[in-house]
Amino acid sequence: MLTGEGLIGKTITAIVVKAASKLLALPFDKRRSIAQALTKLYFATVQLDEVTDQFLEIFDRFSKGVDTSEALHIAIKSKAQAIDAASYTFAELSDELHDALLILDPILANCLNFLETGKGNFLSFLSCSIQVSTASDKPKITVEVPNAIILSTDFQSIYDVCTQKHKRGERYYWPEGVFDYFNDFNSVDITFIEPQAATELASMIRHQNALLKQARESLRALLRDSLTIEEVFFASKERGHQ
Repeated sequence: MLTGEGLIGKTITAIVVKAASKLLALPFDKRRSIAQALTKLYFATVQLDEVTDQFLEIFDRFSKGVDTSEALHIAIKSKAQAIDAASYTFAELSDELHDALLILDPILANCLNFLETGKGNFLSFLSCSIQVSTASDKPKITVEVPNAIILSTDFQSIYDVCTQKHKRGERYYWPEGVFDYFNDFNSVDITFIEPQAATELASMIRHQNALLKQARESLRALLRDSLTIEEVFFASKERGHQ
């Protein structure tokens, strides 16, 4: 999930932009369902952001004493369970978030279907974007790295295409060329003899995480400005009982 934080961040930002103009017009009972899903999304974002900070802190600390490729292995092994848990939180939330977005904006809900369905399950793919192999005497890390194309995705254009299909009465639609079969990810192998590749990967993760932090803040502002304390408190209380 670490290498997909930019995509997750851009998706959250797209949700925030659309939700900001629609939330206040909804009746209380519908707002409550959306508040619960958005609050859970916020906590999932916080969880992923914090584990990424911890991962990078471990990488930076060990980079001072060993090669960066070895430091990367140490950081991944140290935080593997926490990263998996953060990834699982997003996957577990996807259905509830989709149902909430159907209330808020059916077009938005359908054009974000790529996260769970579409031409493959993107959340599942992102959850396995970093794999550690110790099967041989030369351990390696295989990383799915997003290229510039996917990070420049224009969600408004996707939304516009979905709007036209929605008006034509299409129930299920997919903007062609968007995240097709994960073609916009490149598979990279990193071994102990490639410290430069490890450094570049850590730098890329920092950039991805910066996009996630921006999305985290915009989502926090949406919850603060568009929902009442009662709605957010109810959502937080419900989350605590799960």
